[in-house]
Amino acid sequence: MRYICLLCILWVSLSSCETMLPPVPPTQTVAPVTITFAAPEREREIYEPLIARFNDTNADVRVQFIARPLDATTQEIAQLADTAVVPAIGSPQPFNDGLADLRSYIDADQTFDQDDYAPAAFPTTDAIYILPHTLQVRLMHYHTDLWELVGLSPPTATWTWDDWLIAAQQLAQKRGDAIDVYGLLDGNGGWEVFAHTLDEQGVDFETVSSSGLETAVIKNAFEQTLEYAQSGVLFIPDTSAGAAYDRDALQQKIQASELVIWPAELAVAQNATSPASIPISTTIWPEAAPTVDGGYILSRGSSFPDQAWRWLSFLSQQPITSPSDEILRLPARQSLIPADALEAYDETTRTGIQQALTRPAPSLTASVAQNALNSTLVQVLPEVVHGETRVETAIQNFQTIFAQQDILTSTTTPVIPVVATPVPDRSAEATSITFNFRSEYFQETIMRQVAQQFQEEYPEIEVHLNNVEHRNEISFPAMAEDGDCFVAPGAPTRAYWDMLLNMQPYMDADPTFRTSDYAEIVFRHFEHEGGTYGLPLTLRIQAILYDAEAFDAAGLTYPTAEWTPQDFLRTAVAMTSEEKQFYGFLGDEVSIVLDLFGASAFEQQGESMQPNFTDPDVIQALRFFIDLLQTASPNSQLFAYAPDIPHDDDAFWLIRGRQVGMRFDDVAASDGNLTVAPLPLGLPDSRVPLPGTIGVYIGADVSDEQAQACWQWITFMSKNVSVYEGHLPAYQQLIESTDFQESTPPQIYEVYTTYQDKLAQMAAQEVSDTILWPDTFWFNRAIDEALQRANLEQELAAAQILTQQYLECIQIEESGATCANQVDPDYAGWQQIPE
Repeated sequence: MRYICLLCILWVSLSSCETMLPPVPPTQTVAPVTITFAAPEREREIYEPLIARFNDTNADVRVQFIARPLDATTQEIAQLADTAVVPAIGSPQPFNDGLADLRSYIDADQTFDQDDYAPAAFPTTDAIYILPHTLQVRLMHYHTDLWELVGLSPPTATWTWDDWLIAAQQLAQKRGDAIDVYGLLDGNGGWEVFAHTLDEQGVDFETVSSSGLETAVIKNAFEQTLEYAQSGVLFIPDTSAGAAYDRDALQQKIQASELVIWPAELAVAQNATSPASIPISTTIWPEAAPTVDGGYILSRGSSFPDQAWRWLSFLSQQPITSPSDEILRLPARQSLIPADALEAYDETTRTGIQQALTRPAPSLTASVAQNALNSTLVQVLPEVVHGETRVETAIQNFQTIFAQQDILTSTTTPVIPVVATPVPDRSAEATSITFNFRSEYFQETIMRQVAQQFQEEYPEIEVHLNNVEHRNEISFPAMAEDGDCFVAPGAPTRAYWDMLLNMQPYMDADPTFRTSDYAEIVFRHFEHEGGTYGLPLTLRIQAILYDAEAFDAAGLTYPTAEWTPQDFLRTAVAMTSEEKQFYGFLGDEVSIVLDLFGASAFEQQGESMQPNFTDPDVIQALRFFIDLLQTASPNSQLFAYAPDIPHDDDAFWLIRGRQVGMRFDDVAASDGNLTVAPLPLGLPDSRVPLPGTIGVYIGADVSDEQAQACWQWITFMSKNVSVYEGHLPAYQQLIESTDFQESTPPQIYEVYTTYQDKLAQMAAQEVSDTILWPDTFWFNRAIDEALQRANLEQELAAAQILTQQYLECIQIEESGATCANQVDPDYAGWQQIPE
């Protein structure tokens, strides 16, 4: 999120960017040295103008931009480049990650005005490992109506944690054991309150070490924090047993008026805004100094540290401003804070912000100790609040985990990294392209290695890899934004043909390219009116993921492709034990079951897909599916087929706890605990489910040179085994290569070869761009009702009639939502009429 905000907010004021250091005398002939500067690819447009400005006024230095992976560690960055921009330093031992102490450079630089920085920017006495460009001032939101309802006066800038906890006590509403309204969420899993209780007991974070805290101190802090949680004063999110921090659930709790006070940054957790339906007030976070929210670092291994410092000093003078969101970010240099930066806040909050800016930064020692204690607490406290762990056990666990934390010590020997030699910059003469991808599909470090190999072979092309993992959407427009070529999940639909370049001319001109190297049933989905608007890059094929140890314990044979669905059912039932809470099967993938029986719930008739729900093959498949869920699965309903139907929240825990024998999933989802086997394709008409895919595309608006460069990059990348790492390539020659087979688990390769003949035999459906697709709500509801013991045939017959009526309606009425509600007043699917 910090990177997103930096990209959104950094602007260059060229008129004020003159470095204050004296330029090299023009009569002096000095061979310029090259200093590398690492930043995420998406920040290239921010820093390249600054680099150009610096290079123009410093003849002895050439700064070169290097794109770095988003997930690179500080240590990796220190090896990659002389200097870099980072969001913060999370390491407890920055010098052990190869960072230089900047204090000596600051002290020696007569032009550097450290007094211009807010006190929180630098520790008072410790080494300085980051030159801050931004500070974050924490703010707090509270529900104005609920606050006023209990008659509380507005908080002031001088409120302490004691004041806030007293207010939270008055705000909490509890009936018996049920808590209707919580007073406070501190945003750190209870750490802020826990730390306050430690502070009240006189704990000095400067002296805390891995030897731990006294048992009595921890016990008092635990009991006090637990009392706050159990009384409703403090809300502790349930992250027990490794559950994820559910920001959506917290947003819902706020909107439902079940939480009164929360950290302001929660409102932008997923690019959201504060809930407009409730009145919200803002105030300053109590007793907190601002934190560094981004800055510049210098590698201890730089061969030219003085020149690198000159570049960092130049960067520090560039003005930045705060984004328009709920997080208040201000320039670390006070002279660069815009005059109107605090206009949006009331006088009390402005006073609090100004007071916060005067607070000194905690020492590195104290910060490391607090981070270690915080990390320990969030692993232990939820198990007490939401689980069955006793306080005494939690204290023991706390001390054990804390002793394993990486605490800063004075005996650590600094590491001096070897900084990578700069690659010659060919950007002036090369054709430049930007390739958008997501690291959930392809590992960024590997992608950059492949890009380097490509540029060694094609020096006339410069590939900028842009990891757009920060974008919440994965749609074609979201993935294509600011990119010349890009990856996106799935094949394109008619809504996106116009934004994609027809690759057919490049395919025809490339003698090494053959469409026969791709499964026809997959490739055909990228074709449109004689053109090809993308290439399949990876295949997502469904298989059985099973727990081999559970099979061995039950004395059962492993699944094979020769199994019939009935073999699968018998085995799942044999593995199931309600007493042990172990289930033979988990899932609700109706479409896969239909494929196993060769059945089709929808068939194309003319220009629409018509329901085929009452077909005997469909009924047979669904009876099997219902038997499977009712006898071998914890699931008693279909999930998430309508807005009011929940997701299967228990699935994560059952899988994590190894309480499931088999499930259907992508082969890439297998891990060390699960083995992969083909689906049970033993029936004569069994089909392999149509593979999903991640496609690669070229934007329609690129120049001819960029289109050709994208084509060369795409074909080069798609033939590199290392790119896929657990995924199946769509390029079949690569699957059949020795390199791929040696790098892929044999069971995954076996699944693919088992499916290969069936995939080759399957005819790609010719689906018109203007085809009318039905709403599947009634089909899913029929199955769900049958799971609750309703008559399957009757439910399917009724669903078929409603679906047919819906299709007739949308032939005339453009609004699917109108048609859905017109044919069925009880419709509760995804197509809702706006209020």
